[in-house]
Amino acid sequence: MKKFYHAFDELMKWEGVASDHPADPGGKTIYGIARNYWKQAFDEVYGLYKRNQNKDALAAAKRFYRVNFWNEYFSGINYTPLGYKLFDLGVNMGTKRVTKMLQRILNYNETYFGQWWNKQKPGRLKVDGSYGTKTHVALTTFDQQRVYKLLINRAEKYYRSRNHFWKFGRGWLRRLKNVKRLRVNVKKINWCLE
Repeated sequence: MKKFYHAFDELMKWEGVASDHPADPGGKTIYGIARNYWKQAFDEVYGLYKRNQNKDALAAAKRFYRVNFWNEYFSGINYTPLGYKLFDLGVNMGTKRVTKMLQRILNYNETYFGQWWNKQKPGRLKVDGSYGTKTHVALTTFDQQRVYKLLINRAEKYYRSRNHFWKFGRGWLRRLKNVKRLRVNVKKINWCLE
């Protein structure tokens, strides 16, 4: 649970409090919760925020992210930046999409890099966007720093293909490649040692 709280705090540094950018297809947001995609959650959190119940609004946002984006397996990922990035990318581009990216990376590296990179052979994963036991076991058999780098590369290609890259691309890439700040924060929270 502690890992989620630290990941949530880091996420909030990027999501901010309230936004209503006309080019954002999600529409108005509160703590990153987009009205056009998550209307019920948005209404709950925004209602608390408008009544100046900021602590309650933030607590509701935290519950929302815990239920919809955090996967308990992320706590078991040894390379902390990878666990955080899976959570962050799930928020920004969808959990199914980022899990499919990860599964393709693991399958590709199993096929093309074999034993020298993989500690054990987990077998090919079904690319279904579901992060469960098989995906987690496969991930634990690979060099997670390398998987992290490959995931960043795939996510960048995805972002560059988006229609709104012209408007939001610099921010997406800055957030994506935020390794230096993330490593400093990881050392502060000792996430890897919990």
